[in-house]
Amino acid sequence: MVTLTIDGNQVEVPEGTTVLEAAEKLGIKVPRLCHHPSLKPYGGCRLCMVEVEGARILQPSCTLPVSKNMIVRTDTPKVREARKFVLSMLFSERNHFCMYCQATDGDCELQCAAYEQGLTHWPLTPNYSPYALDASHKQIFIDNNRCILCRRCVRVCGDMVGNFTLGFEERGANSFLVADYGLPLGESSCISCGACVQICPTGALMDRGSAYQGRETDLNSSASVCTECSIGCQRYVRTRDNRLVRIDGVWESEPGEGLLCEKGRYTPLEPKPERISAPEILQNGNHAQATWDEALAEAAKHLKNAADGAVLFASAKLPIETLAGLKAAFSGGLRGEHLYLTDDDETALASVRLAEELHGPFEAKLNALKNVDVALLLGCDLERDQQVAGFFLKRQVLDNSRIITISGLDKPLIKRAALKIQQKKGSSFDLVNGLISGWHAILHEGDKLVEENLAHLEEKTGIKPANIREAAVMLKEAQNPVVVIGNEFVSLEHYDALVRLVLFCKQNEFPVMIIKRHANSLAAAQLGYKPAAGSQPAKAAFIALGDEEPSAALLEQCAQIPFLVVSASHRSALTDKANVLLASAAWSEEGGNFLSTEGRLQTRVAALDAPEGVRSTKAVADALAAALGVSGKLDWMSLLKQQPSPVELED
Repeated sequence: MVTLTIDGNQVEVPEGTTVLEAAEKLGIKVPRLCHHPSLKPYGGCRLCMVEVEGARILQPSCTLPVSKNMIVRTDTPKVREARKFVLSMLFSERNHFCMYCQATDGDCELQCAAYEQGLTHWPLTPNYSPYALDASHKQIFIDNNRCILCRRCVRVCGDMVGNFTLGFEERGANSFLVADYGLPLGESSCISCGACVQICPTGALMDRGSAYQGRETDLNSSASVCTECSIGCQRYVRTRDNRLVRIDGVWESEPGEGLLCEKGRYTPLEPKPERISAPEILQNGNHAQATWDEALAEAAKHLKNAADGAVLFASAKLPIETLAGLKAAFSGGLRGEHLYLTDDDETALASVRLAEELHGPFEAKLNALKNVDVALLLGCDLERDQQVAGFFLKRQVLDNSRIITISGLDKPLIKRAALKIQQKKGSSFDLVNGLISGWHAILHEGDKLVEENLAHLEEKTGIKPANIREAAVMLKEAQNPVVVIGNEFVSLEHYDALVRLVLFCKQNEFPVMIIKRHANSLAAAQLGYKPAAGSQPAKAAFIALGDEEPSAALLEQCAQIPFLVVSASHRSALTDKANVLLASAAWSEEGGNFLSTEGRLQTRVAALDAPEGVRSTKAVADALAAALGVSGKLDWMSLLKQQPSPVELED
């Protein structure tokens, strides 16, 4: 520990702490523009300068490490003069006419810093040439006229997201932000994660949808969790007048560190189909509005008449409370356990079965991707389906980490891989058996059995034995390897191959994780839900969609069922076919709990009020149970813990 004095106050901090961090510990605010706690210190703006006793010149507090008995002053005439000069230069270099800027009145860190330092006018005459606005991107625009060259956006795009889309051209005050060496942002490699917009201290990068929609203080903020995939990134949902305005990540939160993907930040804000505002019953080929009692009575009658021929389809994006309530309704009211999900993803159920077979948790946490040196990706697409996890992996490549990809499909991360292995489509499970035998020989017995073990592998999979050897050697030499298994390599039909693969990884101390698709895929599997592909022929079905768009496969399955009860928030091809239609809340109108892929229990809160006549998905489940004559209450936490989990469950 190091003891120092700041503005007459003594503080003790760990060695390596910066002066800025030490000041914050004392509650002393040091102005800054280029600095952000989620980024590495940069020291570019020089607004955080402080006086250090014994130093000839002012020092940048964001990059200066503390030292024993250091004496620091953060608010002297010399410091204040330096800060005013920095701000004067920034205002003179670009078109910072605050009254015309979308980030004014408290949302602009430059403007706030000017007020804090008592800057009442421009001491220096503005001298700049205007820049063209880049509005080519569907969600983001770049206004170099508002840029202060802090490079936060460039650093977050490269250091945290690992995408390196943004950079600067020219030098000094003439520098300006570009994408991919001069391409319009909408034509660039931008993946629309929006991290650059959120971290920008001015109005240089803005959301097209939220610009001029009000200051942050004008918006209502709900701390929530993203449910677009199974990672469970923390986010703030910003609303105004009962409408969605913007979604932001929560900096330094786990597991996403404040990052969001396009699905988590922008997709929920996109226009939706027509809203279902009240229950409806199909009469003479047309839907007619009905009361909740009428609709539920009609639904219960047909579900009861179907008896054992009634099935349930539920979205894995629904809260645990809803999934448990629907399970209680079906198991109690219909004496059936025909519980299915609305998709065919088998990863979660396979993981749960593996946990039961292996007598407990076996999967690594997502943090394993943050310090990995060799990552083997088996049939998974982290950059599309679990994009934030892909960010962790992409940025590790900067630290000489290596990626091995084995897949039958072309995936984005392949271009970053040190070893790209393309297999024949449909050969994943032949490959698993070949990999295990080949790798075992290479890792434990040398090359003497390799040729024998891999003799038929190339014929079946199209993969050369040399590639198998190279992958095995890379894993063997790795200090922090991780094996990530995706849905191409997970099949209940070939479950034995998956068991062999996981056991092989455990025996060789390779941390392994199986990526689940949806927010509550793991919870649903532990509650007894199965993939839709395994559903039995049915006479009646209850489909709890929430605000999920039905897949073509689900539509095809439901086309064979005579009577459909659909609970949904928006109209779709499936709601058009419903015999009974129940109006349920959208994601933004309903709170609930979600179990992430690494066993983290997280809560989403309602950010908007649902329209009159619409009920939450949990209330729909409870009402269905009541109509069937049973209670919809189920101790879902006990049920989750009763079933062995592939990961340690966190409360």
